[in-house]
Amino acid sequence: MASPAPPTPEELAAKASALKKGGDTKAADALAVDAEAVAALSKLFTDNGGDLGKLAAATGCDAALMDANKPSDAADFAKKVLAGAYAA
Repeated sequence: MASPAPPTPEELAAKASALKKGGDTKAADALAVDAEAVAALSKLFTDNGGDLGKLAAATGCDAALMDANKPSDAADFAKKVLAGAYAA
């Protein structure tokens, strides 16, 4: 069975104009943190008085990792949880 002939440069150029454009996507957008998630986790931290045992139980995070990399405040806790710093 013979392989089909490769497309000509003209055929490629014609198809290129029909392809979907990428838009204004940025690599940083993939790393953006959800503000609502940060707010919810910050509230959880505050509501539990920063008690790492309670926070580990509430979030399912690894208490030993939390103890080894203690958050400095509620916002730091939220960022570390969302970044996976406390995932076993």
